[in-house]
Amino acid sequence: MPVPPVEHERLHYFGRRYHHLLPGTVTIDRSPYACDVDGRRFTQGDDFVAHLRAAHHASPADIPDLLIVRDGIVHFPGR
Repeated sequence: MPVPPVEHERLHYFGRRYHHLLPGTVTIDRSPYACDVDGRRFTQGDDFVAHLRAAHHASPADIPDLLIVRDGIVHFPGR
């Protein structure tokens, strides 16, 4: 039976939707990050962010809004 959260269990976003550049992901036997524009896959989030910044000129402030999570993989579908 679900129980409503008590005050200390509630999430507070402090004016921003998400404070990390990349959402968390867990995958088994596949890369968790994908650039759909270039067809590249990345195992490390830092490498994925570096690619988005260098190849697609995405600023760190814009990156969270440019990504989608599908089937446990973080995708950059393009702008």
